[in-house]
Amino acid sequence: MKNLSLVLFICLFYTFSSYGQKIIVNGSNWIVTAPTLSEAGSNYSSSFIESIPNQTSIDATAWSFLGLLPSFKVFVHKVVTGTAWPAELLLSVRRTSGGNTLALLAALSGGVNYQVISNTSNSFFQYGGLLNLTNINNISIQYKIEGISVLTPISTYSATVYYTITE
Repeated sequence: MKNLSLVLFICLFYTFSSYGQKIIVNGSNWIVTAPTLSEAGSNYSSSFIESIPNQTSIDATAWSFLGLLPSFKVFVHKVVTGTAWPAELLLSVRRTSGGNTLALLAALSGGVNYQVISNTSNSFFQYGGLLNLTNINNISIQYKIEGISVLTPISTYSATVYYTITE
């Protein structure tokens, strides 16, 4: 009977101690059109354009042993497709909400100020808490394109933004 109890304990411990993270990204394409010029020979009135504050929504799950001390980090990077982007054209991202959760003493940190999205993965924001009872839903994300100018070569510039979650 001792062997059966020990095997059962090990199986239960393994089941409850296994963990991982999950991220679901929802949103639609953001199609940006350069503003119209106010008068001939002048530049655009603004050098940047922002998306709506909730252009993208992220749902994330942080699993941990018995839900205690869950944590994760979200990284962001872009992959340019088609025409190469001019160096002065910058795509940035920021988090505009903390999402919704039933976690106890938990918080998202970082990502509230715009940061340039590069072609390599960079830390965006992180999460940590005492007790996680559920997912963190509806973390709102906003984008900004900077460097728009009449000197920017006329073309269609395209990029895909990727989010990665790690422990």
